[in-house]
Amino acid sequence: MSLLERIFTRGGADTVSLSREQILAARPTPNPDVTMSRTSSESVVLTYPVEASGITKFLQKFSSSRGQLARRFELDNAGAEVWDLCDGRHAVDDIISFMRDKYAISRDEAEKSSVLYIRMLAERGLLVLDLSDGPDGGE
Repeated sequence: MSLLERIFTRGGADTVSLSREQILAARPTPNPDVTMSRTSSESVVLTYPVEASGITKFLQKFSSSRGQLARRFELDNAGAEVWDLCDGRHAVDDIISFMRDKYAISRDEAEKSSVLYIRMLAERGLLVLDLSDGPDGGE
């Protein structure tokens, strides 16, 4: 198993095993429940709904604001650049190439950092990976 496959695959019953080629061809797409805003410093703030649980769920019963709970996640400039490329049109391989060229780093370094970052965003539910054949869904 390649390093890239190990980065994207963890143990567990619901683990989907992806080949290196599938990972590089996947097109990250924002979760439609995520809203994005830019700050004055050009960083990106992602806001996404979360389920209340435990003490939060209990306290919410007594709160005047019983709306959906949301979590905020701020991306730095490099993270914002990756996020902007996670548009369903760019493959993971395209994002890696962009980061390699922009920051003049090796392919390996760009691959590891980009894939780890995309994986982290996907694990938080901010991104989904489109594994279909092309930007039009293979049609």
